[in-house]
Amino acid sequence: MLQVISVLLENKPGALMRVTGLLSQRGYNIESLTVARTLDPELSRMTIVVDVDATLRQQVIKQMNRLINVLQATDLTESPAVVRELVLVRIRIAQEARPAVLKEARFSAGGWPIPPPKDSPSKLPATRRS
Repeated sequence: MLQVISVLLENKPGALMRVTGLLSQRGYNIESLTVARTLDPELSRMTIVVDVDATLRQQVIKQMNRLINVLQATDLTESPAVVRELVLVRIRIAQEARPAVLKEARFSAGGWPIPPPKDSPSKLPATRRS
């Protein structure tokens, strides 16, 4: 069963390798891994979705808490959460087919990039939601 584990760790070289190494040594498959710096630049938050038996979940978290650089490992499996997925797709279509594609994007609650004006410098375009 998929388990969600959140790990607060020091933002130092090798910290990610230690946590993922612990899971791979025990033969657990990491389904998803997200790491980002927190408001404190010294710390990072790691969110791991891992395929671990529910009975072994607490043991894995205790082992993570013993690792160097790990400040806190928490089980978020039973916690209420908002889960979203994102896909970026680039398509080339004829101008006359554009309204139909935009209609489909609105139907699926998608957004589409707003191309910058021709005379502006190249920047990342904003995203427009319908």
